[in-house]
Amino acid sequence: MENQKPLVSILSVVKNGAYTIRRCVESVLCQDYSNIEFIIQDGASTDGTLEVVQEYAQRHPGRIKIVSEPDSSGGEAFFRALKRCTGDIIGSCLSDEELLPHAVSWAVEQFERHPDAGAVYGDYYTTDIDGNVTKENRTVPFDLCAYLCHEIVPPFAASFFLRNCFEQVGLEEHRSKLNAGEFVIWVKIGLFHPILYVPGFVAKFGVHPDSNTSKPSIVLGLIHPRIRLMKKLFTGSEKCQCHTARSQRNHRACRYHAWLSLKVNAKQLNKTLYQVKTDLLRDYLRAELCAIHMYRPFSPHKRKDYSHVYAILCEKKRQTSGIVHCS
Repeated sequence: MENQKPLVSILSVVKNGAYTIRRCVESVLCQDYSNIEFIIQDGASTDGTLEVVQEYAQRHPGRIKIVSEPDSSGGEAFFRALKRCTGDIIGSCLSDEELLPHAVSWAVEQFERHPDAGAVYGDYYTTDIDGNVTKENRTVPFDLCAYLCHEIVPPFAASFFLRNCFEQVGLEEHRSKLNAGEFVIWVKIGLFHPILYVPGFVAKFGVHPDSNTSKPSIVLGLIHPRIRLMKKLFTGSEKCQCHTARSQRNHRACRYHAWLSLKVNAKQLNKTLYQVKTDLLRDYLRAELCAIHMYRPFSPHKRKDYSHVYAILCEKKRQTSGIVHCS
């Protein structure tokens, strides 16, 4: 019976998305899997968004749960919605996104086939603001080292997670100091749980001038929180240790020397400064990950101390328990 199947929570965070919210809501209501709760977190919209979703809630009583309240950011709204989810599996469908009709049943099937996975994701279509498909996007298997080096970006619109994994890694509450968007989710879950990639299209992702990914202010605002998270990951501290004026001057001198060395190296290699810096950063991150594996053994009693990172960071490339690719 359907009620014996796991409850799936689909959350949506929206603020002033009246133009696209109908496609989002209808894509969730039209799923071929019925045991779904639809959690909508509205950021006190003023363009009629709330009225639209309330109309759907009245037509589908019990399936849509709406809360409308001001928030400081989309990240805060996301974690508020996350705390409201009661399903065993959690997915998302933002106001300018759509889930394909089989998306939820697909996710349930993958978790049944791979019970050790903490998250699963597939492929997605890119659409414009009117929902027209503009591109097909096929992704690759997850690897935490590659993700930290920004070599891969799993599509969050086509991703599903086990709720108990969110709870185990402490993601049930909003961490304002580490408001790094989905980055913190992939990193924390990827540290302790296998993340599964299964080829196949399951979602549509909106890319247009009004989308958050097209707004420089939002994208740039995620940089420093991500840097703080990386510092905490590698050193256990989020702050620079240059406390005195002298150490700060030395720090600036070292940065200038590093910049000059990079410029000379770039000229010798006939590359741009950005290319050389990116190559070195990638090598540095991989070296740091290996160093953590070698000198900071994982302790199961210190899972919240990210200076003790488990060997999964380096072993994921060699063990199928960390990277699962289903054909």
